[in-house]
Amino acid sequence: TYKQIFPRFHQIDVVRKLLADAAVRGAGQRYLIQHSAGSGKSNSIAWLAHQLIGVESPTEPGKPAFDSIIVVTDRRLLDKQIRDTIKQFAEVGATVGAVTEGSGQLREFIESGKKIIISTVQKFPFILDEIGSEHRGRRFAIIIDEAHSSQGGRTSAAVSLALSSA
Repeated sequence: TYKQIFPRFHQIDVVRKLLADAAVRGAGQRYLIQHSAGSGKSNSIAWLAHQLIGVESPTEPGKPAFDSIIVVTDRRLLDKQIRDTIKQFAEVGATVGAVTEGSGQLREFIESGKKIIISTVQKFPFILDEIGSEHRGRRFAIIIDEAHSSQGGRTSAAVSLALSSA
């Protein structure tokens, strides 16, 4: 059984602001959102991920602003929590791909154009050789949970390199 969840003001406010800005500016922007413990961060991430699918490109009317929404977590426990939350919001199971089997599965989801991809940050360093340059023209929205801990060092560089346009 499912129960209906309504966003609190701070959740709907941040999601609406991000969607509005993405509709005007498209891909390539960076944002930092601060949530306190217990404030519903997983729900905010889920609502944002699902609604980013429908954002239209500001430069190419009729086309989506993002080919895929990638939700990256830095801990496996949070990965399962966010994965379960996002799947609860999914009306169509084919929309969401959770990377549970390794970097090959991540590559498969990116190449097949899966709309929402959920992964741990540890998988990114391993996809560079597998993907090559096939996806370079695609646009991604990347939602990184716990950005303060997952944005340091080599892992952050691997995420940037894997999804950069260069």
